[in-house]
Amino acid sequence: MLAIYKEELFEAFSIFSLILIVMMSFALSITLETSLLFILIGFFPSLLTIGLSVLVYEESKFGRASVWIVPFLLIPAFYLVATNQSLLYSVLDINTLIVLNLFVIGFYLVLAFLLVKLLSMYK
Repeated sequence: MLAIYKEELFEAFSIFSLILIVMMSFALSITLETSLLFILIGFFPSLLTIGLSVLVYEESKFGRASVWIVPFLLIPAFYLVATNQSLLYSVLDINTLIVLNLFVIGFYLVLAFLLVKLLSMYK
């Protein structure tokens, strides 16, 4: 019963985080006068990490630990792709997006695992 509660809490927090990233993307799109599509592409590592963490969280403890490794693979891959694509490189500030992705992913992972651990103790 407790495991189901943890999974539901984790999924709810993940959905909330995805909504926040999309809202932040809308705000950035309006303020920077850049296409929403480009902003969402810029946050692709964060979106993919959250999506993968929801899928992997239910699997095993190894899966939960591997979620912490995913950003260290996705962000350098995103940097390599984005800097080699002239369209993305000209439209997006790649270095700032890398820092934002690291902040968003780190914040999400720390909060998600802490919230699930702390709140599940009180059920």
